[in-house]
Amino acid sequence: MLNTFWWGHNSTTSRGIHWLSWERLSAPKNFGGMGFKNLRAFNFAMIGKQTWKLITNPDSLITRLLKAKYFPYSDYFSVSIEHDPSYVWRSLWNEREVLKRGLKWSIGTGKTISIWIQPWLKESICL
Repeated sequence: MLNTFWWGHNSTTSRGIHWLSWERLSAPKNFGGMGFKNLRAFNFAMIGKQTWKLITNPDSLITRLLKAKYFPYSDYFSVSIEHDPSYVWRSLWNEREVLKRGLKWSIGTGKTISIWIQPWLKESICL
């Protein structure tokens, strides 16, 4: 059914994605392939890119839709996974820990930063 969806019902009027074999996809680009070495790592990188857009473009339609459905009263990093989430949301949610490791604070005006909840220092300091 997926191939029919992508390729279309009528091959003369409908264009679609014509899938290639893994051997062709993983062949080096200079031999006509796509150069994929690890499809799982590639997929993880693409999901990470979409998650980054979710964080950096709060006014986009998809961000507003996901926020309304999955985290209306919090932010992306503090939300817990709900019962029976969509495949897309589960994939985006799983990227949180990877993104947390690479993000840095930018204070700006400070209006959206909660000094009591959000971690300010990487390691706790005991006074």
